Amino acid sequence: MSKYILMIVCVITLLGLAACNKTPHPTTRRVSNADIVGTWFLSSDILSKSESIIIFKSNGTFDQVTTTIGTKRISRNAGTWNLDTGTTAYILMKNLEVYDMGHWKTVTTVWFAVDSAARPSNIGIAGSLINDPDAFVELTPK
Repeated sequence: MSKYILMIVCVITLLGLAACNKTPHPTTRRVSNADIVGTWFLSSDILSKSESIIIFKSNGTFDQVTTTIGTKRISRNAGTWNLDTGTTAYILMKNLEVYDMGHWKTVTTVWFAVDSAARPSNIGIAGSLINDPDAFVELTPK
C-alpha cells in the first residue's frame, strides 16, 4: 500500500513542477528593434496584483506605467533596453520596476523575444513584473 502512496505523491510532485515552469522559449526567427518598439501591456499576475504598460522607444529607452490593482498605486518609471540578437534573441532591460519579496524595486533583467501570432511580425515579448523566471507571460501589443 505504501508503494502506491509514494508513487502517487511522486506523480503529483512531477506534475506540479512541470506546471510551474513558464520559462519562455525564445524565437528562432530573426528579430529587429522594429519588432520590439511600440506599446505593450503586461496583464495582472497573482503576486504583484498589477498591470503594466511598457512603451519601448526606438532610441533604446522605455517608459513603464504600473497600476497595482486594489490599492490603485500608480507608478511611473523609465529605463533603457537593448536587443541582443545572438544565439537567443533577448531584451536586456535596465531600471525595470518589478515586485520582489513583497516590495517594488528597480532591476536589470532579461525578457525574451518569442514567437507570437498577436503581431504581424509574429514576434512577441515574454516578461514578468515578478523577479522570477518561472513567472514569465507573453505581453500583449497595444
